[in-house]
Amino acid sequence: MLRRLVLLLLLFFEACACAATGAYTVERAYFHDTQSQMSIGDLGQLAFSPYQGDLRLGFSQGPTWLRFQILPTEPLGLTANPNHSNPFTLIAGPYSLSHIDLYQQIDGHWTVLSAGDRHTRRSDKCPSDLHCFTLNTDNAKPTTVYLKIQSEGIRLIEADIIRDDDLVTVAGTRISRNSTALALANGLLVLGIFFFLLHRTVLLHIYCWFQASVALVLYASSGSLSQLFPALAPETLDDLSNYLQIARVAATILLGWALLIQYEPPKHYQRLVALLLLLSCICVGMVATGHTHEALILGFALFYINPLVQVLGIYKARISLHRLKSSLYFGYGLYMVVLIAGTLAGFGFWQFNGTDGALQRFEDRRLNGVWIGMFVLWVVVSEQASRKLQSVREIQALRLESVRAQAQSDILQERTTLIDMLTHELKTPLGTIKFALASLQRDHAAHPNSVVRIKNIDSSIDRMDQLIERVASSIKLETADVAVHTESIALFRFIHDLSHEYLVPERFKIAVDEAVLVQTSRDSLTIILGNLMNNAYKYASADAIHISASLGRIEVKNLVDEENRPDASRLFERYYRHHAISNQPGIGLGLSLVRTACSRIGATVHFRQQGPWAIFEVLLPH
Repeated sequence: MLRRLVLLLLLFFEACACAATGAYTVERAYFHDTQSQMSIGDLGQLAFSPYQGDLRLGFSQGPTWLRFQILPTEPLGLTANPNHSNPFTLIAGPYSLSHIDLYQQIDGHWTVLSAGDRHTRRSDKCPSDLHCFTLNTDNAKPTTVYLKIQSEGIRLIEADIIRDDDLVTVAGTRISRNSTALALANGLLVLGIFFFLLHRTVLLHIYCWFQASVALVLYASSGSLSQLFPALAPETLDDLSNYLQIARVAATILLGWALLIQYEPPKHYQRLVALLLLLSCICVGMVATGHTHEALILGFALFYINPLVQVLGIYKARISLHRLKSSLYFGYGLYMVVLIAGTLAGFGFWQFNGTDGALQRFEDRRLNGVWIGMFVLWVVVSEQASRKLQSVREIQALRLESVRAQAQSDILQERTTLIDMLTHELKTPLGTIKFALASLQRDHAAHPNSVVRIKNIDSSIDRMDQLIERVASSIKLETADVAVHTESIALFRFIHDLSHEYLVPERFKIAVDEAVLVQTSRDSLTIILGNLMNNAYKYASADAIHISASLGRIEVKNLVDEENRPDASRLFERYYRHHAISNQPGIGLGLSLVRTACSRIGATVHFRQQGPWAIFEVLLPH
């Protein structure tokens, strides 16, 4: 029985304590003074607009007045003690609000207290990203207080009245959120520096600067910067915060450029990026000259324009990795969705109170860069992995190509050996036949018809011998390990000696100065001029074949009938022969050998048809 009595007494005292604390409600309303003309004495005549949650006014200028009416209630039918003073705390944020003036009545007179990021902090118990005022009110009486707020940029106002006892809970929640954001930003910065020390790419370099700007903006917007540098004036810290926001805009633009520059984006994309960076520099100048509000509006516009420019760059860049291209499209698409949603929230068109910390405000959480940094770091790591995989594939492809090349080289070597053996074996019986023919030619008793047959046989042997020599020369020229030896050659004597290998050397009209010397390979020059002269000797429509030369240039030309003019686009193809001269001896290797021999010594050969003249021009290296 005694225990039950004690329990009832405890419950009674607890109920009394709860009643003594008194419950309350707060009615919120605001008025935006676009003309900056209202004072505290004029507010009683104004029509305030009620609101709930956070107040979002976009890029508003002029002071905003907030009215809070604290109305006590009587919970559980118990009356609060009118003599008990229970102070309330008014919290206002974000930290970036420049000027906050609290008006409350004490002894019938309006008193004012000031705070904001351009004022020294007044309370140590307040969370670092908020401004706090202790209210002198009686929880048993209705009380009205006013806030006058002035700030630059997007105007988002978080203001509420709570009991002093609840401030610890609010502070703990906000400190936890700020610490999480800062830990993520700092962690991404450390990871970026780590990867940069490993790879040292332009992308990772820009990423480190970007993430550094993100971390510094978080420090500034959460009020941590003022705690780290208490000696700096609040005005200096506020200007520094604005500079950091613009630096973050520029770093975001540069980060997109660094992602794409290695994939050869078009010139107009790079010019657009340069224009965006120039506008960022103009924003810095505007802040320095006192036009902070306009600078922040321009920076906000750059946030919108940048993803459009980057998507254009992605579309035009030569990105071979389909997965990377899709990821970039997805990333910038999500970026635009978040940007639009945040804008709707910042201008009060849509309430996002349930997403605190993700879409909270423009200058802090919604576009604080943490999520961008995480995405870019994922892209960097993914790209590094893709590049390593691509390198492995390229190495494997090179090894396979090397095996194939070795197999082709073995086949070519085997073919070369076989042809060398065949040419050697064919030349041996040809030599025997030529020796026998020479003996027959010395026999004066031979019948006259036999002499004609012997000449035909001798001519056929010469043709076979030339064919074998050309095939052998073709194989040798295509063999990469054939050394090229150069020497000084007197061009007139060289051409003169070649012309006297023909039955009628007088057909060659040589216009070459005897003093002209060329430094080249004798074997290669023999193949080049020998085949050009032989080609002209066989296919010229008139007797004259003109050969002229100067230092580094040799020209061979002859007349050709119109119906025998060759196809200039196929003239140097192996085995190509004009259909009108198919009855002439040859297999179409001569001019192919000329081109191959020219390439071995660094020379070039050109053909042109000038009226009835077929002209070959050889340009030798100096």
